[in-house]
Amino acid sequence: MKSLKLAVFAALVAVSGCDEVLNLAFQDLQGTWTATTYRFAENASPSNTVDLIQRDGASFSLTVEADGAATTVFDDGLSGSSLDSGSLDGTSTTLTLGDSSFRALRSGDVLTLTDVSTSFDFGTGSAPATLVIVLRAQ
Repeated sequence: MKSLKLAVFAALVAVSGCDEVLNLAFQDLQGTWTATTYRFAENASPSNTVDLIQRDGASFSLTVEADGAATTVFDDGLSGSSLDSGSLDGTSTTLTLGDSSFRALRSGDVLTLTDVSTSFDFGTGSAPATLVIVLRAQ
């Protein structure tokens, strides 16, 4: 009976229309993704946020090849840009880009990356922060 309940639950989930990808493979991310949100939230005061795209006109894009080769372009909107390339290390819901590890969730053409162990200067010096980057497939 327990296995029947699990099978019914799995069937309901399968037909519910939910298209969130929880176990990402490089092929799930292949293509170019452009950020619509690049927001830092202060861990001690989560309502204190700064979205660099809204505030500074920053931009961020991620291009992923089928083999996991990745290129990121970040323009801070103020003084310059950076181009980084390398390969993604991906396991289930974690993506590693350079030195940063992100919790990743894909839902349709939206990819959300969350890094809870970063820091940002909210105007009073560097403080522990969470970075959320929301990207759309191009």
